[in-house]
Amino acid sequence: MIATKKEKSKRINITIFRPLERRILPLMADYLPSWVKPDYLTAVAMIGALLTGFSYWFCHWGRGFLWLANLGLLIHWWGDSLDGTLARVRKIEREKYGFFVDHLCDALSVLIICAGLGASPYMHLSIALLLVISYFLLMILVYLLTYVRGIFKISFGGAGPTEVRALIFILNALLYFFHHPLIEFRWWGLYFMDLLGGIAILILFLVFLVDTSKNLIYLDKMDRPNEASPPDPGGRPSLQ
Repeated sequence: MIATKKEKSKRINITIFRPLERRILPLMADYLPSWVKPDYLTAVAMIGALLTGFSYWFCHWGRGFLWLANLGLLIHWWGDSLDGTLARVRKIEREKYGFFVDHLCDALSVLIICAGLGASPYMHLSIALLLVISYFLLMILVYLLTYVRGIFKISFGGAGPTEVRALIFILNALLYFFHHPLIEFRWWGLYFMDLLGGIAILILFLVFLVDTSKNLIYLDKMDRPNEASPPDPGGRPSLQ
């Protein structure tokens, strides 16, 4: 059944850090001064994404910039997680505007961070761009399901944006201490981040294919046209 405009989409956000965020984010929102608006926090999140993306590029001049990339991830988490929380705490939600701006900025942030990673010495640009494509495919599926089923699915397999940022944070630390390890096979070698990027691409595509198949089967059953009634044996058209 297609969700109407009056229906509010059901949010599915079951992640590892969700219980912790539900406790600390409202407290952080309460302490923010009154002049801070949700849009300001969204802008802060974008600044964090830009800082991370450019820091990856700056790693050509020293791997210490990986810590600056991690700072950008923390700033991005703070702004991205708190903008919606602040709106809900103050009861100033703007459902359509907020949905549009928040997820447009999310898409731009992913593009900026992955482009920076592709411009860094740690990942080939082709792998980074495939990572963007696979993420965008999954997000297209999420937005389609929001429209046709009224389900807004933020998490997959217990992981959401916060868990992904935490994983990238840890990987940046590993890159700093182990200095871009090369994984050697019999005839060729592959850099650590290229291998992880390829695994991430495969996982995202598999999640996309599995969820797409499941929802196609469900929608096919739920949204079939009414079959015509069999003709009346007496030759008269049957009444619907």
